[in-house]
Order: sequence, then structure tokens, then C-alpha cells
Amino acid sequence: MESNMNERPPLQPPMRASRRWWVMPLTVMGSVFAGMVLMVILIIVGIVAIISAASGSMETGVESVKDVKEKSILTLDFASGLQEYSSQNSLFDDAGKTTALLDVRDALEEAKNDPHIVGVYFTSSGPVGFTKQREVIEALRDFKSSKKFVYAFLSGGGESDYAFAAVADSIFMPQEANIEFNGFGGASPFLKNMFEKIGVQWTVIQREDYKSAGEMYNRTSYSEPARKEMHELIDARYAAYVTEVAASRNKTYGEIDALMKRGVYTADDMKAAGLIDAFATDLQMKEKLKRSVYGSESSAEKLRFVGIGEYVKFARAHSRAVPVKGKKIAIVYGSGAIRSGRSTPFSMEIASGSWVRNLRKAANDDEVKAIILRIDSPGGSVQASDEMYQEILRAKAKKPVYASMSDLAASGGYYMAMACDSIIAHPQTITGSIGVIAAIPNLAGTMNKLGVGIDTVASGSAALFMNPLLPMSSSDRQRLESMIDGTYQRFLERVAAGRGKSTEEIREVAKGRVWTGSAAMGNGLVDVLGGLKSAITIAKARIGVKADETVELVRYPEKEDPFASLLRLIKPDQEDDVETDDGEEAAHVRASLVSLTKDFIQHQPTEWQIWWNALPVELREQGAYSLHMAMLSRDEHILAVMPWTLSSR
Repeated sequence: MESNMNERPPLQPPMRASRRWWVMPLTVMGSVFAGMVLMVILIIVGIVAIISAASGSMETGVESVKDVKEKSILTLDFASGLQEYSSQNSLFDDAGKTTALLDVRDALEEAKNDPHIVGVYFTSSGPVGFTKQREVIEALRDFKSSKKFVYAFLSGGGESDYAFAAVADSIFMPQEANIEFNGFGGASPFLKNMFEKIGVQWTVIQREDYKSAGEMYNRTSYSEPARKEMHELIDARYAAYVTEVAASRNKTYGEIDALMKRGVYTADDMKAAGLIDAFATDLQMKEKLKRSVYGSESSAEKLRFVGIGEYVKFARAHSRAVPVKGKKIAIVYGSGAIRSGRSTPFSMEIASGSWVRNLRKAANDDEVKAIILRIDSPGGSVQASDEMYQEILRAKAKKPVYASMSDLAASGGYYMAMACDSIIAHPQTITGSIGVIAAIPNLAGTMNKLGVGIDTVASGSAALFMNPLLPMSSSDRQRLESMIDGTYQRFLERVAAGRGKSTEEIREVAKGRVWTGSAAMGNGLVDVLGGLKSAITIAKARIGVKADETVELVRYPEKEDPFASLLRLIKPDQEDDVETDDGEEAAHVRASLVSLTKDFIQHQPTEWQIWWNALPVELREQGAYSLHMAMLSRDEHILAVMPWTLSSR
């Protein structure tokens, strides 16, 4: 049978041209015009809302605080995570959803004796570090001494969710909900074979055996030191978790250990094992809460929930405690990876330029008598770490400086801490990693596979050092090894000086190895075990403030108003302009803009950040740029301005 695949389709009669050819172009033009008008309206409304927000804070000088009514329930919802501090940038703080650890602790401490609060209701957890979680659980246990109720409702989740819930008087789950209660573990990818297939060869130099972060590039599995280290960390955390849950649920360590090793995954099994108390839907849970608050689940009264953010504002605004005058304590936060330069409004990182300026403000404030560096970092740039180290030494010459370690204070995070007067670590902090690593890719093999020829022109062989298109020579590797050795040796010497030990003594507990806070204390790497509250108590004693007295805490980075946030988008490398050099100028411009628009502003949108964050990034950038041009035009005769960006996107 002959194939008809090559047969041509039957000819079709030509179609007559439409007499309404203009409809489509006109529709497109109309849509584009309507879109442009909508964008302009959004930008104008956004700027008005921002100016309104700024004017409100300028006129009142305080944040608006909602009243907390009687018989309110404090809710714990960490679905958006739990950070060391909420974003300093009020414009990009995800509509205020970020929860700060110290706020949670302060809220639970205040709620314990506040007659407005009748209980605590935990609903969900998200990305919460193990150490931060332990600090919240400690505060929850203290709250329970008030005899007010603590209920937990689990709609699913894992060990992190259950850790919070286990503290509760009663735990409820929907009967069809699933959960993972099966221990700790994970899988790590190793990329050596993949890179070999595409011709990429990695040079990984680590000081020393336990500095294993680069092994994913040049190995196919864990090295023995890395495996040993990971097992020890997992075993330590597992033991702490099982002990904690067993105590909360009135069970033995062996019972919880057996359940986790078997694995529990359904609400039915959780109930049968005594890990929860009852089944309940969300609506049934509300009825149970009504019965606890009003005595009857059919009460006509509505439940009054208050979140951590709103409650802590209320508690601080109505606090009768009077701080000791002239004796403030500054908390300088350092969260995230370490890099050089200035911070941006969007990132949770430690940018050394910005961090150093914050520390210097605290050191130069005569009313600040002690400084706490709250560190939550895996490390990063050696150069940036050393820049901060030098500034810590400078601050320490003026007043006591303490390091308070959160979930992680490793490598560069420990580099920061070792300069302080004392180091306070939580027993479950991961710290140490005193070592150096270099992981450098070479693309010579890839170029060869692609048939790309490489030729060179140079003034000498040194000019081609570590060129990624050329195979790494033995002399290049030796030079690189020497550089790494020098950095590692300085790291060891500075730790030894800070800890009052010899370099060899420090090397024995260094070698790139990480430790729990408890193990680090046993090895002489930290001084005290405790959380952030412990660090504050130690600092109070140092400056002569009694334990039962109140001290004012000054937190860095400071909150920014929306206007300053937009200006920092324009000049991120000159972030101090608004706060210091141009402070009066910026305030004058803001006041002028408010004056020009106050008759136009009728109200402030309650959730203006929501629509602002929903705008395309190009519109936000252009809106911020327009505000900056308004500031410049006050004193400059602007003839023309360039667009915000020139790109092909």
C-alpha cells in the first residue's frame, strides 16, 4: 500500500479580506493604553499611600496600636517562619507577617500576667530553626505556670509542628490529617559524576578534614569525617527532641523513641499512641475554645484572637515598667550569609558595610552601656568577616560586647563571636567550623568537549593564575594551598587569642568541625549556655541593672519608614544618607511631599503593602525612582533624566 503522507491537501478557495480590518489593531492599541493608564494610577495611589504612612508616623511619632479586649486568645502561628528580627524595612516586610523571636518571648512573658489574655492557641509552624524553637518552648512552659490554657491544633506537618504542640494542655487534629513523626534525617546530592560528564573539574582545598562543604563537587558520597560529624549532630538533636516530647506527654524516652523509629503518619495512629488528645475539625476547635473562654460552645460571644505582632505592640504601649535611665542595651543582629558591601531592602543577610555601621552606632551611643551581637549565620566571606571582627575589637574597647548564638554561628559566624568578651550559646546551637575551604571549577574539559580552542597572551605565567579556561597547573595549586594555609593559620591564631589558649590547643577542636553548643562549651569554644534572654540577663548584671529591673533594648538594624525604604532602592550604596548626613534634608522633603498631598489623602489603606508587593518589580522601581527625582528637583534644575533601567528584559 502506498503511503499518502506526501499528498498535498486539497486547495481551498481564497478568503475575502475582511472589511473590518481595523478592529484588531484598535483593540490592541486600546488594551495597551488601558494598561498604561492602570499602571499610572497604581503608581500614584501607591505613592500617596506611602506618603500617608510616612506622614502618620511623622505626626504621631508612634505606631498605631490596637486595643486588646478582655478574654482574648494569643495565637502562635509560625506559618511564615520565625526570624531573629522582623525586616527593618517596613515597605517590604510581607505585610508585617515576619515574626521575631524576641517579640514572641516578650509576648508570652507579658501575656502570662495580663488579665486580657485567657490562653494561647497554637495553629501551625513553618521554617523555624531548632534553637529558636527551643527558646519559644521554654517561654511556653513558663506561660503555663499561670494556669491559663494552652491548646494546639495540628492540621498536619512534621516534628517541628509537633514540638510546639507537645507543650500544650491538649492537642487536636482532624481525623483525616497526616503527619510525619519519624525522626530526623536527609539526603545530600553529590555532583562529581555530573560535572565530569560536561567536562568541569573542581579543585577543592579544605582546612581541615571536617570542612566538608565542598565535597559535593568532588566526591560521590560523604567522607568518613563528614559522616561522623553529621551523625553526631543528628543524634544530639534527636535525643534532645525525644527527651522534650516525652516530658511534655508524660511518657518515657523509650516509648517516644520506639514510636519515632517505627514512624507515625496518621491522626488515628497519633491518637492511639497518646500523642494527641482528640479529633477535631477547625470549626469544632473553635467551639472548644468558646467553651473554655465563655463556658459554653453555643455562646453568642465571638472569639477574640490576637497575634504576636499586635499583642506585643499593645503590651509595650501599656507597660507600667519604667526602664532604668541612661543604661540601654543594644542588640545588633547578624542573620544570614556573610558578604562584603551594603545590605539591600529585600535580603536577610549580613552585609559587612551595613553591619559595621550599625555596630558603630551602638558603640557611639553614650546611653548604650553594653552590646549583644545576636548571631545566626553559616559564615561566608573571609574579608567581610575580618572587617566585622576589627570593628568588634574597636567597640569592645568602649563597652562590653557579648555574643549570643542562635541556631547557627559557624565559620564566619564564629569569627564574629570570638572577638567578644563572652560567648553565650544555646545547648543546641551549631557552632565552630573553624576552617577554610576553596572550591574552584575549571572549564578546560568543557571547552575541549565543545571543540573550543584556547590560546593565551600574557605578560608572564602568573597572569594566568587560576584562569578557568586553562587546566590548573601544579604550581597554581601550590600557590592556592599557600593562600588557604595563611588564612587558616590567622583564623586559628585569632581564636586562640580570644579564648586564651595556644594555637595547637585550638587546632585540636577546629579542623573545620562543627559542634553543638554543649559540646563547644566542653571544648572551651563558648563560655555560657543559654538563649537570648540569658545574654540580656548577663549584660544587665554587667552594667549594674538588677534582674527584676527593666532595661531599654535598642535594636539594630532599625526600622525604616516607607519613604526611606524607597530611597534606599535608588541609592543602596549610600544607605546612611537618610539617617545621618541628609537626615534633615530627607525629613524636609518628606514634609513637603506630605504638605502637597494632605488635602488629597482621605485615608490610609490598612494593607497597602499587599498591593505594593503585588506590583511588577519594574513599576516599584520606577515609582521609587520618581520619588527620588522629586527630592533632587527641589534644589537641582533637572533638564532630563535617564530611565530607571536600560535592559532588554
